[in-house]
Amino acid sequence: MKAAIYARVSTEDQEGEGTSLDSQQEACIKLAKQKGYDVPELLIFRETFSGLTMERPELTRLRQKGRDGEVDAIIIHTPDRLARVGEDILTLAREFTLKGIKLLFVKEQWDDTLTGKLVAFMLGWASELEASQIRERTMRGKQEFLRRGLLPQGTGRGLYGYKRDKAEKKARYPGVRSQSSPKGT
Repeated sequence: MKAAIYARVSTEDQEGEGTSLDSQQEACIKLAKQKGYDVPELLIFRETFSGLTMERPELTRLRQKGRDGEVDAIIIHTPDRLARVGEDILTLAREFTLKGIKLLFVKEQWDDTLTGKLVAFMLGWASELEASQIRERTMRGKQEFLRRGLLPQGTGRGLYGYKRDKAEKKARYPGVRSQSSPKGT
């Protein structure tokens, strides 16, 4: 019996740290061994993409493998790694179930009953709510930076055309001297 593994993070920063995708994959492989599944390398799908959409390259490849009958089970760390929208979790769960594919989670496993589907939807809804709150807080923080005359940061790249003035902890456009810089510099 073959199992596929799907691991997902939302940002390149998380991917760059190398901990989340690796730890998800390791936990999924451990569960696969416990359940007696073989996990070929070509059935391990790792992705850096938002879970708020189902239009993800690796998820699309995984779904195709399922449609082609190449997997008996799909193992994912938690439901929010599969999707962050309740309806999407249920859609994917139904798609896999109709193909005879067992959907397994390392954490937060549910059964294929009406109650289990309700729990799955609620987990997805809670995950979607969390993502919405993170966006709202991020925007509020950026607006506060702008209100103070600072440039919002957080992408890791800064804002094109601006340089960070470490002394004043502000972003400055090159060619505009800081108020506190000595004349002639």
